Amino acid sequence: MTLQQFEAGLKEAFPDVYESAAPKGKQRYVVWHRYGRSSSYGDDRNQIDAPKVQLDIVTNVRDDFMVDDILAALWMMDQPYSIVSEGYDDEYTAYRTIVQLVVV
Repeated sequence: MTLQQFEAGLKEAFPDVYESAAPKGKQRYVVWHRYGRSSSYGDDRNQIDAPKVQLDIVTNVRDDFMVDDILAALWMMDQPYSIVSEGYDDEYTAYRTIVQLVVV
């Protein structure tokens, strides 16, 4: 899956998905960014270098259904993920869920 296909799949679940940063004033959004690659090796070479991605799901609503919609979109795209953190974030002054995955 390409990163463009990945972003399009997220936007089907929730339209306010942005790469790197959300526009000022948004209160419910998803931001994703690439932070490296996960490599798989065989026959003395790299067989695949898949991008590592982090999603920041930010909302001003406690227990927002948007989080479940994004996780369901990942499931539908066959993308395994890890929820790294969830809860209120003082820096964002909002609820933030951090999800990490390797886009394959």
